[in-house]
Amino acid sequence: MNVITILCDTLRRDHCGPYHRGRPLSEVQSSQQPDWIVPTPNMDRLAKRGTTFENAWCGSTPCAP
Repeated sequence: MNVITILCDTLRRDHCGPYHRGRPLSEVQSSQQPDWIVPTPNMDRLAKRGTTFENAWCGSTPCAP
């Protein structure tokens, strides 16, 4: 079994394709895409073929001011 974990500091889940309103960006019409959404075609493909975690939380902040 292969496991890929993608961790990005300061990337909100609603700013990338696999978590955009519960649908990948490929399923959202381009006229409905806000400007701040980051196109993530590779993450979309990985999420479509694998597993995404809809309710995962970080136990602590990764960085502090």
